[in-house]
Amino acid sequence: ACYGCWKRQINARWTSIDNADLTHDQRRAIKSSTDEASRLRKLQDEQDQTAVRKRCKELFTTGTKANREHPYLVKKGVRDYGNLRLSDSPSYPGWLALPLQDETGLIHSCQLIADDGAKKFAYRGRVQGCFFLLHKEPSTPIIICEGYATGASLHEATGWSVVCAMNCQNLIPVSKVIRATNPAAVIII
Repeated sequence: ACYGCWKRQINARWTSIDNADLTHDQRRAIKSSTDEASRLRKLQDEQDQTAVRKRCKELFTTGTKANREHPYLVKKGVRDYGNLRLSDSPSYPGWLALPLQDETGLIHSCQLIADDGAKKFAYRGRVQGCFFLLHKEPSTPIIICEGYATGASLHEATGWSVVCAMNCQNLIPVSKVIRATNPAAVIII
């Protein structure tokens, strides 16, 4: 059996039989079975992420633009920056939608934010290493923070470039991407 934790990046295998008690053929069969399960899972992940990218592309090119009157933005006292849209999903109608992109600008997923601040990511979309580019200002330091409201407040206070990683587990992966694409920039996390 396989088990793990996405949050802590744990991926391990377990069997009730001691490895020393297994025959060579049994070990080979177990390895073959887990390799096949991993291959199928990877294939399913790729298919799911492709579907999420397609839905997000449609939302962020043709969806209704959000504005500073959205209740979440009003509650947080920040303006609307970047390509913010209103979700048209039956499950999250009218929620604020923020695109999550990679270093090439390809949108892989989105974060949805309710009027009351509840947050969800697009189910099965890629988040790790993806970010919301709140504002890009040439020749200023780049601030990398967690959420949108924090990022908007930081930009309003400094005028600097801001990248939102969306959660603390994504700060390091996003920081590596931003450093790789901006090798000479001052980066503040």
